[in-house]
Amino acid sequence: MKSAQNYATFVNIVMNILLGLVISIAVLIYMGTILPVPFSVDAVIGSTVSSFFVGFTVGTLLPIMDWAFAIIKAFKVKSSFIQYLITAVTLGVCMGVCITCGNAIISQIGIGGWAAVGGFIAGFLWFIVLCAIVLVVLFLKPVQIIASKVTGFDPAAMPQDIPAEV
Repeated sequence: MKSAQNYATFVNIVMNILLGLVISIAVLIYMGTILPVPFSVDAVIGSTVSSFFVGFTVGTLLPIMDWAFAIIKAFKVKSSFIQYLITAVTLGVCMGVCITCGNAIISQIGIGGWAAVGGFIAGFLWFIVLCAIVLVVLFLKPVQIIASKVTGFDPAAMPQDIPAEV
């Protein structure tokens, strides 16, 4: 099980479960649909599942980490803490935008068409992206540590060559 792909897949799955669940609850609270009314388990489960699948697909198909490395290289960032923040913000923005757009299409297209999709995106994009950035900054490092222990792969042991091209 010791491979970079298993490590990346583990991180992708766990981060998207966290993002899906916490963003779903945060959006429902922001909308005022959870408090003070009873907790809507169906809304949270549905939103979490759709967020997970959108986020997992995006995390698998898009080279988001390569984009973060390109930004780090372009600005010649040496501090590992700033590199982590750039990586986390890049992941948070990409995931937040894609989760917002994906969930808008999934939840709104049948209700009000593309106008409803656009309205959802316009109303929630900033909030979801902000939530995603905060969540990635807080949870990426602990999830990476757990992924190293579970998969046996340690990216710190790899050569620290940041890709030249994206």
